[in-house]
Amino acid sequence: MAATYAPPPPPPAARGYSSSGVAGPAGFVPAPPSIGQPGFGSGGYAPAPPAAAVLGSAPAVSEAQAKPAAPARHAFGDRSHIAPAHKPMVAALDSLLATCKETKTNPQQKREFDDTERKAMIFVDQLNNGEVPDDVATKMATLFKALESKDFPTAARIHEELIKTRLSATSAWIVGIKRIITTLQTKMAQQQYPQQFQQQQNAPPPPPTFGPAGGAGAPPPPPTTAQQAAMYRGPPPPQPAPPMMPMAGNPYGGAATAPPPARGGSMNAPLPPPPTSAGGYYSGPAGAAAMPPPPPPSVYQQQQQQQAMPPPPPPMGGPP
Repeated sequence: MAATYAPPPPPPAARGYSSSGVAGPAGFVPAPPSIGQPGFGSGGYAPAPPAAAVLGSAPAVSEAQAKPAAPARHAFGDRSHIAPAHKPMVAALDSLLATCKETKTNPQQKREFDDTERKAMIFVDQLNNGEVPDDVATKMATLFKALESKDFPTAARIHEELIKTRLSATSAWIVGIKRIITTLQTKMAQQQYPQQFQQQQNAPPPPPTFGPAGGAGAPPPPPTTAQQAAMYRGPPPPQPAPPMMPMAGNPYGGAATAPPPARGGSMNAPLPPPPTSAGGYYSGPAGAAAMPPPPPPSVYQQQQQQQAMPPPPPPMGGPP
């Protein structure tokens, strides 16, 4: 019996195998396993890459973790955390406030003092929480010492410096310090000059003005008694006309005078007076003698005069 010929099996590389070991058709080459498919990594799954490798940056840190939380403020009115170096300053402020409170008597002054005390306590609260800068605290200590010694010019100078240079750090309470300075200064003036102070308090308030004194907008002064009487009397009577200059004779009054004598020579001969009518400056016998006679009328003037004359009236008896 003849032997049957069988072809040799194909090489392993010519056949494809899946990841499960099952042979595929001839020429099949399985794709490499991808992420998440069985047969890759431990347990059949590929490990996930780190976030830094995917995003290309370090992991973000929350703002709460990067910024530490601010310390909690102490309660308003608490003084247990004031530095020992600032305690004498707080004691001086309490003493000055007690002195100012004695001068406030009426309700309006008491309301103003309550606001002043509240602003001063804001300064104490900032000292208790360590929020007052060192240079401001040093100047405030000097200001309180000046007020205790009644050196008001020094206290006012320090107050002005703080407003000009450190307003952002003192704006919450600097107005109260100014009121304390003014109140203590007024009390000292009242103790030194009680009579003048009492007169000033009892004086009536000045009338309101609508402009600078004596300038535009100021009210006019009230009318006097004579002005009020003139307003009720009405307008004054008309004044008589001045006397007229005499026209006869000498223009300056008196009798007519002859012209001055000639000083000699033809150039200095006196001129005849100008012709004038009766009643003029040269009226009178001397003026009439000096006037030349009028010229006779011309023929044209005589004709005009005759035409201007009205016709004679008709006779009363009628025609004969």
